Amino acid sequence: EVLRSYSLATRWVWVAALCGSAALPLLAFATDGAFPGRLLRGAGDPVDLTSLLALAAPEASAPVATDGAGEVRGARLNRALVVAWPAASLLALLVYAATWLRLARTRLRWRPAHVEGTAVLVSARGGPAVLGLIRPSIVVPEWLRSEPADAQRMILLHEREHVRAGDHVLLAVAPLFAIAMPW
Repeated sequence: EVLRSYSLATRWVWVAALCGSAALPLLAFATDGAFPGRLLRGAGDPVDLTSLLALAAPEASAPVATDGAGEVRGARLNRALVVAWPAASLLALLVYAATWLRLARTRLRWRPAHVEGTAVLVSARGGPAVLGLIRPSIVVPEWLRSEPADAQRMILLHEREHVRAGDHVLLAVAPLFAIAMPW
């Protein structure tokens, strides 16, 4: 609300939060626990995957207990996470790629048109939206063409502003953070 009260874009707070959520665990891992140090565990303790999850899931970094055979349950959890993390990331990446492929196939059914002097793609139901990473396109639903000219101009102005601001790039890249760190 503070940014909006000064007419500043709020998307950058969202971008900073995404970057920070990825940077903190990676920084802790890369510095061998020196950062954020005492926030995650005692200084000097070895870095393990359970400590990387401490910010997102504190219960994963609970005190370590041993079972009857003397094996540390935390170490078993750590080994499981070494397998689960890349597996979850791979699964998320496959879903992300499948979504893009489905969107590309669906896009073939949309017709090019001009609405209020703007080149658009007209879909049966989807939109208004901006799609595409390198060459973004404005997609409008068929019903928009029957709306008054003022409404059409306002909607297209809104979508062009998304293109100008680069929101289509942010929305395409943001899922990569969840893919890399699926917790």
